[in-house]
Amino acid sequence: MRRYQALILLCGGMAGCAASLDQRLGSEDAQVQSSAVTKFNASSPASQAKVVEKLAKLLSNSDQHKRAEAAGALMRIGYKSKSAVPELTRALNDSYDEVRKYAAGALMCIGYESKSAVPELTQALNDSYDEVRKYAANALKIIETEDKARAKSATLQFIGRLVNENGRNPETVEALVRMGSNAVPELIKILTNSEFHKDIAAMILGRIGPKAKAAVPALIKVLNVNEKYGLTIWGPAIEALGRMGPAAATAIPALVKVSNNPSFGSYTQEQAIEALKELGPAGKAVASKTEAQRNREAVQRNRDLKKNQAQFCPTLLETLRAGSRGGSWYGDFRVGQELVQKVFDYDCATWASNQYR
Repeated sequence: MRRYQALILLCGGMAGCAASLDQRLGSEDAQVQSSAVTKFNASSPASQAKVVEKLAKLLSNSDQHKRAEAAGALMRIGYKSKSAVPELTRALNDSYDEVRKYAAGALMCIGYESKSAVPELTQALNDSYDEVRKYAANALKIIETEDKARAKSATLQFIGRLVNENGRNPETVEALVRMGSNAVPELIKILTNSEFHKDIAAMILGRIGPKAKAAVPALIKVLNVNEKYGLTIWGPAIEALGRMGPAAATAIPALVKVSNNPSFGSYTQEQAIEALKELGPAGKAVASKTEAQRNREAVQRNRDLKKNQAQFCPTLLETLRAGSRGGSWYGDFRVGQELVQKVFDYDCATWASNQYR
């Protein structure tokens, strides 16, 4: 078994992970193996491909020792043996412990390119040989880590497109939605640090739904009457919180404040009430109470309006009639009442039509 000792060096540090001619592979001398590695790395891509192909075929050899030597060589080659992943995956079920160990080690050294072997590597976690279990676990960890890194890279790439394309590209938006929670951190950065595309970021977070609950504090923060881009961000932020449902329950106090503050405008206030209804029983209860209060206030405003109309409109009517020329008092009245309505919210035209039916 001494001829395998040099192969147990966990790919020789990955970068120099290679083995060359099969005639040298069985050497008991680590220096011989090291020189073979150097020769392999210095050879042309075509020559390297031929060596890997030959070693991959040896994994089916009837001699278990040759199979183990081939698997060990592929482990030392590392990433450059990625074309042998199918054969190495099958070798995880070899009857010989050493073959399974080196096959798992080779897949570990290949890294992310061995992702297709995840089911077999997962099964290898229950192998009777502890070395197989160790290599399989390391291989799965490497693949998982690379998966996350690639997802992060893809998120940054899409975020870049979001900014460069003014955030209106439907394909970009849909891609971010499909990325789900992986896109959330970058979208939060837009909400908190960027002066642009806050509304698009909020909309996408809402589309992601409860999986974007980490963004709730950032969404709450923009629900501020002093928010520079309030008119464009309030609506999407409120809708996003509603789409997240009970996962955004911590936003209830903020939404209540919006619903009670006329500075946000009646439409935004109504949006806040509708969003509250989606945040679970507590949100529904608050929404119901807020709606009842707003209805009472509306009734009172209507009473006050009628009272003010009864006092103010007759004076306006008589003043404009007295000052009109050529019998055009009604035209002057319309101009006057529109001005008054803008300033005082008194609808004297309605009052006049009710008085002269």
